[in-house]
This record gives sequence, structure tokens and C-alpha cells, in this order.
Amino acid sequence: MKLKQIRIDGYKNLINCVVDLGDFNVLVGPNNSGKTNLLESLQILWPICFGDENLRKRALTGNITPRFTLDSSICHLHTHKNKPLTIGITFETTINGILWVVSYEVCIQCDDSKNGKGTFLSESLTAKNPKKRGPAKEYIYRQHKILKITGNKHKIADDNSSLLAISSLYPDSEGLPSELKSFINIINLIAKTRVFAISPTTLRSDIDQEKIVEGIRISSFDVSLILDRIKEEGKYFTLFKESLCDILDLEDIIFDVKIKELPSEKTAKKEKAKRIRIFLIKRKGDDYSFVEEYSDGTLLVVSILEALLFQEERGSIFCLEELENCLHPAAMEKLLRFLQDHSDKWPILITTHSPYLLNGVRPEDVRVSVVDDTGATHFEKVKNTKQLEDYLNKNLIGLGELLATDFNGFRQG
Repeated sequence: MKLKQIRIDGYKNLINCVVDLGDFNVLVGPNNSGKTNLLESLQILWPICFGDENLRKRALTGNITPRFTLDSSICHLHTHKNKPLTIGITFETTINGILWVVSYEVCIQCDDSKNGKGTFLSESLTAKNPKKRGPAKEYIYRQHKILKITGNKHKIADDNSSLLAISSLYPDSEGLPSELKSFINIINLIAKTRVFAISPTTLRSDIDQEKIVEGIRISSFDVSLILDRIKEEGKYFTLFKESLCDILDLEDIIFDVKIKELPSEKTAKKEKAKRIRIFLIKRKGDDYSFVEEYSDGTLLVVSILEALLFQEERGSIFCLEELENCLHPAAMEKLLRFLQDHSDKWPILITTHSPYLLNGVRPEDVRVSVVDDTGATHFEKVKNTKQLEDYLNKNLIGLGELLATDFNGFRQG
């Protein structure tokens, strides 16, 4: 499955945003221009479409953000204050050897008055096999309380999503096209997208604290625990070790687990045996040292590689804020190349303020946040024009040098 497009209208400062995605994607733009809001907007899907009654109520009254702790109006702009919130996604997936291009869109009207009750205005889910002619097939069409599932009409509550209603209307999916259940499961996966905004300080304090990758905005986790899980999965531990040594110019790493014996049989019945994890790093010409004794940049690279290679938690697209934090340019260049080389398997979406990082990406991978006079943001592609191509090929200018001007003159809507 690959996420191909995000459409947002009415979330915070995002108005009429359509962002086409490839395998490797970079968001750039000024501070407070909406880059993080775009990443967050995917996460609003889950409480709206799959959350329990309480979460849906908070979303429909405009009192929810992905952090789940701060009340926040859905749209922050005065000129769009009562604007409905529309979120749409398009993805590709293969089911039983058939390629499908699937589009889902939901529109809600928030009501943040004292006794407000927001409502679902519309929902739609269409899918098409691109090898076949004709229009996309309509699987779900909803207007307010009236819901059509592959042509069958139902009435549902206007504060309930069609994706939740289907499970009660069609128990065990009986009577539904087999592919529709797969489409809904994929939307659920996309709605659980995590954003990694890693804090080296917190990473250091969480080592050996059994903190898993949890939540939807991740600042830290126990790097020893997650590496233990990666080694148990058995598929990408060697890739992790080789890549970490290459990116940071290390000689070797050692990761070992010892099982601590419990003091008594009675205790053993109450709790699992404790796993003592040993994570050592060796620089060239140096002795082995514990990972927490190394720099913030080292911990950052460790955490990014683990977050990507941990199969259980990767999600549909790997979202990472400000990759460049704490990294030497040489390490950043190698890490960037690693992410690019593997983005065909694990699509990447990152934000950055680094001109140096941008010099290592293709113009067609860049999306620029553009703020208009009302404060509304949309995203524009960078055009790889003949002029820009000539400049880059002749080393007359680097892509990063255009960052300060927000790529003015080299953008397309």
C-alpha cells in the first residue's frame, strides 16, 4: 500500500491543500506555515472515523488535536472560522493481484458552542482498477444521515462515521464486496500514522525504562527495548547494525540480552523474567561504551533507524520532523541517502529547515508551504525547470540556497 495524496481543507491554517506524494517527500517553508499541521491532519482521521463516542464528540466540537491534551479550534483563521473540515486521502493497494486506486473523503461541521453538536456532512469512498476503463466504483456515499453502501441505503446517526456504522450494519462483512473490508482496514492504518519529533534529551532518560513506541506524536522511546524487538523480529537487525556503523563511521556495535533470574518460584508466577539489555558502541580506535554515553546526534540516528525498521510500529508512511537536528553534515548526508534508498519500501515524509539537507534531494520531491494574505496555507511543488536543472548541473546554485526565498519563481501550484 502507498499513500499517494492528502487533501485538507479547514484544519488550523490549511485551506484547499492538495499534496501529491511520492516515495520520498520533503516539506519546507517558514516557521508556523503549516508543515506540522499537514502531518497532524492525517491523525485527525482516527478520532473522527474510528474513535469511540467521546473522541468523536470532541472532534465534532472542534476540541481535539493529535496531542489529546489541548483544546483547539479545528480552524484557526478568522475568515474561515466556521468552515467545515474536509480530509481526503488517495492510496494504491493490491488485493488478490489486482491494483486499486482508492479515494476516501470525509467532511464534518464542527460546533464549538456550549451545547454544540457537530455533524458529519458527507463521506465517500471510491476505488478503481486503473487498467480498466470507466469511472471509479462508488462503495460508500453519505450525505448527513443517509448512507449508501454499494447502492444499499441506510440511515445512521449524524455524529457517527460510516466506517464505524458498517461494522454494525454488516456483521462479519456479510454482503459487502470483499475488497471493501481491506480498503477500510488500510484507512484505519493510515489514520494511525505517527509523527516522530525526536528529543535526544528524552531519549537519554528513557533508556532501560521499558518505554515503547506509543502515541501519535513520538518524542522518545527506550532505544534498547525497541532494538530488542527488532532483533526478535529477525528481519532488519543486520541492516540496522550495518547502517548505523556506516552513517556514524563506527567500528562495531554489540547488542546482547541477559535474562535476570527471579528470586523465587512464587515471584516467577506473578511477573515475567526481566530482560537486561546491553547496547554497546565502538568507535574506531576506542573501547566499547554504552550507547547513552554517546552524543545526542548518535542517539538521534539510532532512534530514527529503529523507528523505521521496527515493523510493528512503522505505519503507512514514516513521518519525521526536522531530520537535521544534532547531526553533523556528513552523518546527515548518509542518513538521508539511507532513507532515500529504502523509500520504495517505506515511504518517507519529512520536514526540514536545512539548506544542506535540501542540497541532497531532488526538486520534484520538495513541497513548499505558501501562506497567503489571510494566513491560509497551501503547498506547491518545486518545478524542475530547464533553468533550474541547468543551475544545479553546473553547480551555479544549490537547491538549499533557494530555501530562504521559499523557491520563489520555481514553484507550481
